[in-house]
Amino acid sequence: MDDASPLISPPGAQAAEAYEGRDPRVAELCAALFRAYRAVRFYPAQHPSTTESLRTLYNTFAELLELRNVVILDVDETSLLYEDQPVFVGDQIRDNLAFLMYRDGIRTVRFRSGVRPDELLSLVNALAQAETLDRSEHDLATVLWEHDFDNIQYDVVDPLLEADEESSTVDELRSSLEESLRRAETVRLEQGVEPDLEPRTPQGEAQLVAGLLASTEDLEHLEARFHREADILHQFLGVLSEVLVGTHADVDVGPVARATTEVLHSYLEWGEFAALEAAITRLRRLQAVEPMRANEIEQILRSLASTDRLRKAVFGLDGPYADRRTHLENVLVLLRSWAQPVLVQLLMEAGGMTARKTLLNVLMSGEPVPASEIVAHLNDPRWYVVRNMVLLLGSLRDDGVLPALERTLAHPDERVRREVVRALSNIEGPRAAYLVTAALDDPSSSVRVLAARSLTRLEGPRAMGPLLGRIRQKEFANLPESEIQAFCDALGEIGGDEAVTPLDDIWESRSFLRGKPMHLRLAVLRALGQIGTQKACQSLLRATRSGDDEIRRQAKKCLAEAERKAAAL
Repeated sequence: MDDASPLISPPGAQAAEAYEGRDPRVAELCAALFRAYRAVRFYPAQHPSTTESLRTLYNTFAELLELRNVVILDVDETSLLYEDQPVFVGDQIRDNLAFLMYRDGIRTVRFRSGVRPDELLSLVNALAQAETLDRSEHDLATVLWEHDFDNIQYDVVDPLLEADEESSTVDELRSSLEESLRRAETVRLEQGVEPDLEPRTPQGEAQLVAGLLASTEDLEHLEARFHREADILHQFLGVLSEVLVGTHADVDVGPVARATTEVLHSYLEWGEFAALEAAITRLRRLQAVEPMRANEIEQILRSLASTDRLRKAVFGLDGPYADRRTHLENVLVLLRSWAQPVLVQLLMEAGGMTARKTLLNVLMSGEPVPASEIVAHLNDPRWYVVRNMVLLLGSLRDDGVLPALERTLAHPDERVRREVVRALSNIEGPRAAYLVTAALDDPSSSVRVLAARSLTRLEGPRAMGPLLGRIRQKEFANLPESEIQAFCDALGEIGGDEAVTPLDDIWESRSFLRGKPMHLRLAVLRALGQIGTQKACQSLLRATRSGDDEIRRQAKKCLAEAERKAAAL
């Protein structure tokens, strides 16, 4: 097994970089511990990788402990920390040293000067065997206790009791306030209080209004405690997930699964999308490494894919959740395999731009939405629903959807027809090119412009014929200037010598009867400059001798640009 396994982030370099000037050898020590753990786990005792990794581990400890008497590592759920800085970060649950210890309540490990090779070997062996322990009788903390180390110490807590202690602080404060309320029934209103507070007693006293007895300090304390509620829930959720995957397969974990589901539903209801993203990510990792609980975890995650629950969250992106879009989008991507039909339904209902964009981003990521589920909505009377469905069809890049797109190319709303042209430009093949060419005659100028630009991407030089055909039409000169410029630019992008003569006829037109508008003649000169062949440059050179000042100026500018392009080739 290669030590550079992708199962974890490279602990040495990554942690040392974030170490802010402290001794990076602590990070190197953690990296050596991990390599030794992997070697002992996957190789026989006498294998060269095993003996070499253990020797390196001992030497690293010896060098570091020669400079200090003790090295103390704090254990977090996915990382080891030294002086509050991460020195080891694991990406996977099963193969993460920090998680192996954290799961069984180990929160601190101390290595003292004089640690022996046999102690390090026993520690590494215990870590390597942690996943194979019969957890009904032993855990890692028990195995380490049986070794009775002289120079390795550790602190162990009960995760369930740990969470209960933290959550009890809010209950204590609540009890204190309730006791204060019971001791006092009324409060004297001081001078300056609004006179319309009722009811009053004849003595100037008013019945207690809830909250009047809480001092500023009490309220600040209460607010600080409730601010930690999300952290407490996170830790509670961590305990639940440990119980969920650490319990024997024969044990009913229904209550644990239901409690986990309620926490996730609360996160979604409160708009705590960052916490929800982290929780779902953790559960999906556990699902991958603990197949015996895969079904329970899937049911938990599937319960989040509810139309009503997701509707409030998604539509809130155009309201109170506007600053939480990234985390909610990540949540929806994680839930996509279960929530896809719900997301399509919400896309049809969404009225806000942020909600629609978020749903489209999610639906166009990962496995494509089946075309049949999209085509069914192309007859919806709302133009924006049809446009969004067309966008999804284009993202499939499947020529099987061309018949549906062809029908929608006749939609009465030009915004829908524009989206059809974009969708067609994502699909290669002669049929798509034919439909885009047909859109060059669309009633809307914006659709025609988009079709001209899309055709050059689809057909390349083969698009020159259709573009020239439109430019040479008599009514082309009467089109909006922006459209004339777009068609000429498209032709200049893919045109060759065969386009020069027709373009010459346009810019050289001078007579009153057959003259062309100046903006058309200038656009044609620009196209010649873009074509940039020798024949096109000769045409521009002639134009520099024109009797019209505007033509001469444009020709000189375009000729210089063509020469710069030729010199750069």
